[in-house]
Amino acid sequence: MLATLVCLIFWQIGLIYASLNIIQSQAYVFNNVTGLFLVLIGIAMGAMPNKREMTGVLIGLAGCVCMLLDPNAARVNKVSNMLPALIDFGSAFFGALYYLLNFRNV
Repeated sequence: MLATLVCLIFWQIGLIYASLNIIQSQAYVFNNVTGLFLVLIGIAMGAMPNKREMTGVLIGLAGCVCMLLDPNAARVNKVSNMLPALIDFGSAFFGALYYLLNFRNV
């Protein structure tokens, strides 16, 4: 149960950090890609998703890359939004772990 709480805290720290440094809509999108990580964790554990599911993951990742590379989507006072977005995206991995651990605990 403690690991579940730690994953939730890391997930939310990524969201708070990103929301202070990048555009709010991007912060929320990058923070809510937990479904993509759930599919990738499933693949690492040996579950093979169907083609439509993998197509959805690839489209989601491509959308995140397009958002990240958009030069017009930066805060006025910030030079780059790459690092906060990557931290936020990485914290979504902890969100996926939170869901898996929470399911296990229930």
